[in-house]
Amino acid sequence: MNAFIAWTPLHLINIINTKVHYFDDELNDLYIYNEFKGAQQLYDRAVDIDIFDNVYLIKYNQMTKSYIKTANLLFNLNGYNLSKDAYENIFVQGDNYFAKLFYAYVKSNNQQVKLHYIEDGIGAYVESNIFDLKAKKNRLIKVINKNSIYRANFDKYFVYEPTLVQVDSRNKYLELPKLKVNTKAYNAIISLFEKTLNSLDRVKSVKYVFLDQPFQADGSEINEYKIFDIVQKAIKNQNELAVKLHPRSDKRKYGKSRVIDTDLPWELYCLANKAENTTIISMASSAAFTPSMMFDMKLPVIYLAEMIKNEFFSDQSDTAAVNTWLENAINVGNVLNIRMPDEINIPKTINDFHKFVD
Repeated sequence: MNAFIAWTPLHLINIINTKVHYFDDELNDLYIYNEFKGAQQLYDRAVDIDIFDNVYLIKYNQMTKSYIKTANLLFNLNGYNLSKDAYENIFVQGDNYFAKLFYAYVKSNNQQVKLHYIEDGIGAYVESNIFDLKAKKNRLIKVINKNSIYRANFDKYFVYEPTLVQVDSRNKYLELPKLKVNTKAYNAIISLFEKTLNSLDRVKSVKYVFLDQPFQADGSEINEYKIFDIVQKAIKNQNELAVKLHPRSDKRKYGKSRVIDTDLPWELYCLANKAENTTIISMASSAAFTPSMMFDMKLPVIYLAEMIKNEFFSDQSDTAAVNTWLENAINVGNVLNIRMPDEINIPKTINDFHKFVD
């Protein structure tokens, strides 16, 4: 029996694709951690479409005191009163409180349980750490809780482009197929998001969409505000520019700039709005490429990772981690640029970027 854990709408898309293509003949449960807008509605639809054997809605605000949450992780306490533990495989898409609690609970009852990763962005391709093992609290949890997820190794990784993976253990990476119209996975996903798609206010596509990433909030040395300022100054007509905010970003993050306001995953939004004539401006986000990876949509992309490295980090000696991450992100962009030279442009400098938007 398998347990899939989702805490964003995109997770649900990739979970369904993974389940349908690799585990459709097995027993599969879905846990939705409701820390995102629209979780209740998607839970109700997930129950209705009957693609999982059981669907559970987990309330993220059930526990509010940080010391209780930490104690649960340290001492493997069943904070959500979980009763079902007979799982052989658990699927996660990153670092999440419930996923950590759930894994340790299942592991304590079944030492043979396997942990798997489903793609959740560029991290799968550029050797980003899926779990933060440097944080003091997490190191302590790893030491004290023998069943902690921080002690686990991923058995398999499910990604859309295994050939882009820049690690040695490529044999662990399994390909998620593109979501073709009228296939089982595609139809299930459209059914899941049916109400949102039907109520979507179709807007006239803007010429450029800037993909936000919360670098500063995550403690990175990359400053997305400075990069957005470069983008704004290069695009003469500001009515042609909109921002697709990261789910964790505040709507006022970039002042009065136009924001794409939707509960849909970015990839479904592009599909619903037929956004082929919109140019995506990405700092280093794989969301620029996922409409193509997932739905085979060909969207023009201006990918800024190399420009960011050259303009902001090339002369600094104390940014080894940032440079490594950027180099890997640049490599992903370069490989995709070879595959899709007509869709992807990679400026090396700010002057180069101006040429692409003039």
